[in-house]
Amino acid sequence: MSPTDAVRRHDRPRTAPEPALRPAAEPGSGVEISIWSRLFFDGKALVLRSRGFFGGRRERRYPLSGPQGISRAVLVLPDAETAGRVRGAGEVWLLDASGRPVARLLPYQWIPAGGLWLNFEEAVRRSGISALFAACGIPVVRTACDRADAPRAPWSQELALLLSPGPALRLWYQALRVALGGVWFLAFTVLYFSEARLPWLMLLAAVTAFLAPVARLTVRRVTALRNRSAARLGPPPLVEVSPCPGPPEEGGTVTTRRFASRAVLRVFPGELSVVDPYGAAFPEPSAKEARHAALFPHSIGTVNSTLVMIFSSGFSLWWAPVVRIASPAAAWTSVLLGLAGLLLQSAPCCWHHLRSRWHFERPVSWEGRSGQPHGPLRPEPPYTSPTAWKARTR
Repeated sequence: MSPTDAVRRHDRPRTAPEPALRPAAEPGSGVEISIWSRLFFDGKALVLRSRGFFGGRRERRYPLSGPQGISRAVLVLPDAETAGRVRGAGEVWLLDASGRPVARLLPYQWIPAGGLWLNFEEAVRRSGISALFAACGIPVVRTACDRADAPRAPWSQELALLLSPGPALRLWYQALRVALGGVWFLAFTVLYFSEARLPWLMLLAAVTAFLAPVARLTVRRVTALRNRSAARLGPPPLVEVSPCPGPPEEGGTVTTRRFASRAVLRVFPGELSVVDPYGAAFPEPSAKEARHAALFPHSIGTVNSTLVMIFSSGFSLWWAPVVRIASPAAAWTSVLLGLAGLLLQSAPCCWHHLRSRWHFERPVSWEGRSGQPHGPLRPEPPYTSPTAWKARTR
């Protein structure tokens, strides 16, 4: 019996039985993964909850019996050089009775927090993989990556066998962004270097440049909705602790409105949830880094995607006079699309940074000796904040 996908159209509140693996927490669109994704044993099979290509919540089952069932696990230890150079080196392979690979695990993907540079053995323990295999009754053997008995598979098969919680940034958005960028770059190259007056190619470049910020705004809206719906899947917290800062001491740290309104500690059955005001806690970013991280700013090769989008929309304005003689309608359409693209990029970015700088990053004010703050300390409920970062630990 091979693993099968079980896509649930209507998610309902469920709690994974312990022991269960929890993913490394991510900000933004990764909040849903930290709530939903789990790897656990339901009494008959290993069950993986993850995010699919189009962002749907899915389950895959890996039976422990039968000809294709999991019969043993192999811990492939990295050599000393690789372990010191590569973050998260080492992997866990799950094999069937005949020794064929059924699945593979990367332990660092399943450490909720604080496991950036753990050694492989400690990462296996901290992630809960050892406890999960013990509960399943899966025997564990160890080998080195350079030994002949170490499991191996082609790169494409390794990717397909990976038990991953899912991509933090939705794959459909990544694929769409790559496609739009490729089409725009091709049109730009032909237009600029050949100095061609091709109205249809100018329109193609303008449309792809306009669709890029539209896709970004769409994925942000979808992320906010999915994070809110994911927060309703689990059971309500047993205890919820919110910050209640007192008057600042002389020379001490100052409490910001962001911390007072968004940071929260919740106790759930079997786990502890920490919502950080900035979206990450290990290590804690600066306010400037947090503002940038909340907007998905980087593209391929760590290039700032906002600057790339601004340049592509600006090219629609710059090259429009060149094609105006051949087609005035195409030129004006390119101008309008370029202006709309610049507006869709600059307006949300300016609003986000100004709101963060002039509201959330300002200190909480207090009235002299009374100890009462000016205005409410919690202007926004932290439980539904789409950018909150949830670190799940036992």
